[in-house]
Amino acid sequence: MVSMDVTQPSEVQQVVEDVITHYGRIDVWINNAGAFKAIGPTWEVKQEDWINDVSTNLFGTFHCVQAVVPVMINQGYGTIINIAGGGTVGSFKYGNGYGTSKTAVARLTENLSEELEETPIKVFALDPGLNDTDMTRYQRDTNVGQRYLSEIENLFEENIDVPPHQAPQWAYYMATGELDDFSGRVVSVYEDLVTLKNMEKQASDPDFHKLRLLK
Repeated sequence: MVSMDVTQPSEVQQVVEDVITHYGRIDVWINNAGAFKAIGPTWEVKQEDWINDVSTNLFGTFHCVQAVVPVMINQGYGTIINIAGGGTVGSFKYGNGYGTSKTAVARLTENLSEELEETPIKVFALDPGLNDTDMTRYQRDTNVGQRYLSEIENLFEENIDVPPHQAPQWAYYMATGELDDFSGRVVSVYEDLVTLKNMEKQASDPDFHKLRLLK
């Protein structure tokens, strides 16, 4: 285990260099570090919380991409999985910073995938579902969370949350190439793998599982 602050490019670069020094390669990189502190009306939340949410979720992903993609290009293989989340494909009232940053991560994933289409590197956006984490406990246990995001607790009571192994299992599917046709697209752990793979023929549609306006 190695700790780093994803908002600090120098720390990210140092970790990548250390991994290469000790292990010689990076097979899979998952951009999972996230922040969700700015809860409430956009004009009322603390500026530093909103900026930190966006900096961690979006700029953190960007810094990691810049550090790890050259390594993967050099070694000729690799998988990058960017964690999306609430607000990616729909509105997220009172969670604007988080939702905005995660939507941007989905678009970053699509753009990056197209930039790497002439390489063996695959890039995915994964919606990990509702998990029992420090982040969701903050939403459920704090006064501001209970005031503005009270429905989160209801989702847990309705068993909408997923077991802790589910998101890692989907990351494994992506890493082993089972979902290569969905590179650059948003995939959710709430989907059925067999059904999704049977839909791979639709992956030729440039709009399939991507952020698009309905026209």
